[in-house]
Amino acid sequence: YMFMNMLFQKLIEPRPTVPTPEGAGFKARVKEDNFNHGD
Repeated sequence: YMFMNMLFQKLIEPRPTVPTPEGAGFKARVKEDNFNHGD
């Protein structure tokens, strides 16, 4: 199972560290504090 999993894994591009032109300067409207966790 482990060997077959390794065979079919694909190399993914790492996430870019610089923001895209569309996302530069983005500010969230409301700061999230619950993070969708149950109380």
